[in-house]
Amino acid sequence: MAEDIHVLLLDYTSPISLSKALISLQLLHSRVKHITIINKGDLVPSLHIPALPQPVTYQKIIEENLGKTIQQLVRARGCEYTLFLYDHDYLTEKIQHVLLQLEKDNMMMVDSYRVRDLTIQRPFLVKTRLLQQSSSLLERQVPFKEAVLPCWFSRLNAVNTIMISEGAVKQTRSVANHTSFYKQEMIQKYFSRPINLTESPSISIMLANYNMEQYIDIALASCFYQTVQPDQILVIDDGSRDRSYEKIQKWNGVIPLESFQQINSGKARAFNQLLPQIKSDFVLELDADDWLDPDAIAVLKQHLAHLSEEVSVLYGNLRFWKQQNNGDVIFKGIRKGKPVHNQQDLIEYPFPLGPRIYRTSALKENGGFPVKDFQDGRLYEDVLVLNDLLKKGRLHYENFTIYNVRRHHASITKKNHSKWSEFIKYLD
Repeated sequence: MAEDIHVLLLDYTSPISLSKALISLQLLHSRVKHITIINKGDLVPSLHIPALPQPVTYQKIIEENLGKTIQQLVRARGCEYTLFLYDHDYLTEKIQHVLLQLEKDNMMMVDSYRVRDLTIQRPFLVKTRLLQQSSSLLERQVPFKEAVLPCWFSRLNAVNTIMISEGAVKQTRSVANHTSFYKQEMIQKYFSRPINLTESPSISIMLANYNMEQYIDIALASCFYQTVQPDQILVIDDGSRDRSYEKIQKWNGVIPLESFQQINSGKARAFNQLLPQIKSDFVLELDADDWLDPDAIAVLKQHLAHLSEEVSVLYGNLRFWKQQNNGDVIFKGIRKGKPVHNQQDLIEYPFPLGPRIYRTSALKENGGFPVKDFQDGRLYEDVLVLNDLLKKGRLHYENFTIYNVRRHHASITKKNHSKWSEFIKYLD
């Protein structure tokens, strides 16, 4: 066969693993036309790599978007197939007994990857035309680069998959730390199929954005990549001075999104602007720097289907991640919620209390989010509204985890934690 494969080596973090992968590709020397190493640009192989007959190039990840980087590369190379190897992968001699040929454009050869007790399928050999035809899915940002191709794969329609022979691809070492495990656990959710939810209440998502250009795409993509779509997605930009609103507008027509703008006035006033637009029974509050699990709406609908009428707010657990300077996130733990029965419980709660799913009618009857003189109503707006809703209904905790909190240097609560003791004087 002619040279018809372009190999992409994704995010190799070890020079030893990279060298072994490159050498192993010589098992396919008659098929490989070009090899591209994609990483953040900070890995320089320290070991001697034998001269290879194929050209090898390095490609730095563009704008911290691996999907966009892959899209540009597959457009530039004229190969019929694209083959993916990930971090510690290398080929074994068994690959020589695999027929690396796909009869149709909608076919894909996949490989299985294990982290502890999780098994994730990921693309191995793909018709380049399939990547080109569905390139818009690749551009959508995801919370971490490991999710790019599995997420893209999960959204494809009518794709016939072939499992590669066991043992044809191996890893130089296994990575099974907490961060790796929870990333793979979330990736697996892209493929989940929910049970019948026809009798469940409707639910929307509301999001207020202020200068979160770096993260807003990931928040909105997490709404787009839901296994069950929300009934509405309402986004308001609170007078951002960066390119946030420009990014928000690009999502119009992609998802059922309604976007609004206001002069910078704070989250409480922003949500009050959105309140008349909410048509669903419940509404989930999402911060612009956080993101949802792919099955978030499906899980919530199951809980909401049996919720007592006196409950004003449903909440659960929060999964925390620490933002790294290199663009990656590190898993920091899950904070389990606990019941809140009265104002004292609310004051003593290890905030934030969330995720917060409001009964729309209760929120509207309350007149929306209170705006106090304290900090011009721009801080602890969630506590104020929860305090109000406690007077007329119940806050109800259930043990579910569908919401991801990103901790970073610009986090509002991190900056203003010292103002808490002054704030509680404003609770009535």
